[in-house]
Amino acid sequence: MKEIRDILEKEAEKRGKYWKSLGFPELMEIYAEYKDKLDCKSEFDFMLAVRKMQEEKIELLDKIPTSLEIIDKYGDVDYEWVVEKLIPKGAITLLYGRGGIGKTWLVLQMGLAISKGDPFCGLKTQKSKVYYIGFEDSLKRIIAQRLKILGGTKDFLVWHIDHDFPPPKLDSSEWQIYEILPAGSLMFIDTLRAAQSGDENSSQDMSKIIERLKKLRKKDITIVLVHHTPKGNETIYKGSTAILDLVDHELCLEKLKDEDNENIETEIYRLGTKQKTRFQPGEVFLSFTQEGFELAQDPKLQKLYDLYEVIQQKGKPLQQDILEEAKERLGWSKNKTLRILQKGEGTFWRKQKGQGHKFYYEPLKVFSFFPSIYKGEKWENTPYKAGKYPKENQEKTLTSPESSHFPEGSGKMGRYSGKYPYRDEDQNEDFEYDL
Repeated sequence: MKEIRDILEKEAEKRGKYWKSLGFPELMEIYAEYKDKLDCKSEFDFMLAVRKMQEEKIELLDKIPTSLEIIDKYGDVDYEWVVEKLIPKGAITLLYGRGGIGKTWLVLQMGLAISKGDPFCGLKTQKSKVYYIGFEDSLKRIIAQRLKILGGTKDFLVWHIDHDFPPPKLDSSEWQIYEILPAGSLMFIDTLRAAQSGDENSSQDMSKIIERLKKLRKKDITIVLVHHTPKGNETIYKGSTAILDLVDHELCLEKLKDEDNENIETEIYRLGTKQKTRFQPGEVFLSFTQEGFELAQDPKLQKLYDLYEVIQQKGKPLQQDILEEAKERLGWSKNKTLRILQKGEGTFWRKQKGQGHKFYYEPLKVFSFFPSIYKGEKWENTPYKAGKYPKENQEKTLTSPESSHFPEGSGKMGRYSGKYPYRDEDQNEDFEYDL
């Protein structure tokens, strides 16, 4: 049967047709040419064999599931996270950032946490076997030294180009070796540019790579592609749009810049979604030490809380008093304070008209389970409403996922349209906190 199929496909290609569209006269011509090579006693036997192959294809169409069957089989299946709100399980994630920002540090630290089932910077992980596929940094001078600081486990494996049996590139004929990795495992590919020999600006080359990775995804392997940004722009990935089009989820690691170019003691990094996700948008703020990344406070929200404390302690201060106090206590310029006053209006405070042309600001009751005063890394003096919020939230840091004041599943980063459930008064329905 396969011999007949091969002949039909060959002859159909010569005629510029699909083999199933060959007519009776053409089939007879083919039989006459190949009858001495075919195991068919007559034209009738040949046509029966062709008809049987055509019917087999038709039967396959009947096996395509209906939408109702799909809902019944998979409707209750929810997606899982290998790293809470950052790395979806069984997906292809693009993780990009500029060269030297710490991407390799990040994935080594994250991979070790996953291999042990330990939290990564306060975020829950799902224990999995992890494969770090290294194509760039030196194994002895870079990878080994960082692992010495971070530690190691038997479930965190390093497959590096310096090994006697190096990992194959994704566009090579040996790429299928990755298909033997165990189901449920996670692989970090560092980096996408070095893991293949094609042109990262070519949609054809990149589509070929991603299609191969989708075959690994089908085997329940979670994939994280470490990638670069172009020069002069740290907020977009480098290369063809096909990369972003074909992956499931993307994360950007970027260093935050202070809006007034002020000196800050600790540099803050944002790791989160920016352009695309098929799951839930998420972000976390990090600082970097000699031992790796650590959880940090969201500096954008912190500015609002700093000014909220000023307004609350002064009662209902005039705008001029706020400007003077912010300059003295926080070192802020007039323009910076006015911008933050505008951002927090209707959510943290209410602007009211006073005597003459003066305005005063009334602090609002913000976040019923958050404190009115923020000190160090923990909230203090928090009113607790029994039965509504877990008491342990009083001890959570601002950036803990459980303490996030933006409702889960809002679908937008840093933006929530609707009513805030944690305040007694109505909210500004279109509040954006990107300062």
